[in-house]
Amino acid sequence: MGGRGTIWAALLAVAAVLFVAAPARAAAIYVELSPETVQAGYLVGIRASCDDNSQPATVESDAFGEVKVYPQFEVLTAAVTVPADKDARRYTVRLRCAGGETATARLNVLASGQPSEGRPPASVAWPMTAPAACWSAAGSSPSRSRPYSGW
Repeated sequence: MGGRGTIWAALLAVAAVLFVAAPARAAAIYVELSPETVQAGYLVGIRASCDDNSQPATVESDAFGEVKVYPQFEVLTAAVTVPADKDARRYTVRLRCAGGETATARLNVLASGQPSEGRPPASVAWPMTAPAACWSAAGSSPSRSRPYSGW
């Protein structure tokens, strides 16, 4: 019976190691921006995470001032508008969690009249939905649409 007792003791020891709760890992501390490049005067989405995402935190930047991020779907979120008169440059965005944790991200702000990609044709009113812009710029209607290749 001594052999069986040793086997059971070994199995219990292995089970104890496998099933004892491991210490909780610290949550990732971060702040993300969407988009990371935005024209002055437009909205930026903020998504952040702290050790305790059940508590609001503060996000601050020279680009938009201070804003609270609130719990939503297990992360912290907010949206803020970059003022239209902000200088075009790269800004640091700082997250300050309720528990004291911090994280940073970068926000690239473009001048309010500067396009983020490419350049729309001069004849297209901006902003406009893409299909309508293509139709009006190409001189077509939706029923006779053809791609506009001037972009």
